[in-house]
Amino acid sequence: LVAPPLPQAEADFRKRLSAKRRSATLFAIQAYDHYLKVHTDAGEEMITLRMSDAMADLELAHGWRVHRSWWVAASAIESATWNRSSGELMLKNGMTLPVSKTYRHALKEAGWL
Repeated sequence: LVAPPLPQAEADFRKRLSAKRRSATLFAIQAYDHYLKVHTDAGEEMITLRMSDAMADLELAHGWRVHRSWWVAASAIESATWNRSSGELMLKNGMTLPVSKTYRHALKEAGWL
């Protein structure tokens, strides 16, 4: 499995969030053009940021990009399934995320698929 994150692995990304969500548990990030919807245990928040910039901020965080539009925190995953050409993650908060062929490799290495 993946090594635990460095203590400040999410620090740069968290600075972009409102004070209410800056210390919340991060579940997932969903891309909408140049906006991101950040899903946390303190609710959702839209921020202006490209997915590629978020991925740079979260490079050392304990999570994976699972689809061109989704990143997920490892601690948020409840279960994972794979059916021939696509997959799905069920998160602990009840959300369901898609997993694409392109990004399944990281989940497979981590033992989820």
